[in-house]
Amino acid sequence: MRPAPASQSPACRLLFVYGTLMPTATSVLGGIERARLAAVAVDLGPATVCARLYDLGGYPGLVPDPAGTVEGELLELADPDATWPWLDAYEGVAPAGGSATDEYRRQIVPVRLLSDPNQDMAAWAYVMAREPAGLTPLPMRRWVA
Repeated sequence: MRPAPASQSPACRLLFVYGTLMPTATSVLGGIERARLAAVAVDLGPATVCARLYDLGGYPGLVPDPAGTVEGELLELADPDATWPWLDAYEGVAPAGGSATDEYRRQIVPVRLLSDPNQDMAAWAYVMAREPAGLTPLPMRRWVA
């Protein structure tokens, strides 16, 4: 059964991951969190968001952009309220919506599953809190870690 878009659910259970949290990532960074996610989430499959991807030195950063495409995975969380605290801590997002010094913020973005590219779904994603100064977007659409 397909999960309802976030706009139709009281609490969004979907998470778009594109870097160290992807189930296919192999880097040491994020390994513990990937294992925790695997235990509390269902991988719905490859998905895309309209964005640009930046190399931040061992991990990526995502900036929404209607002209770009970034590939990742769409996960459905079993218990979002129990998962957000430790995921936000991993991503360095302060409680209660973040602070001015956070590198990322958790934001709802439109996502498309590759298995159903004609339907947008809403999912949470960790996006850059501000445009990275002096960095050029990566030419690739998918982070390889």
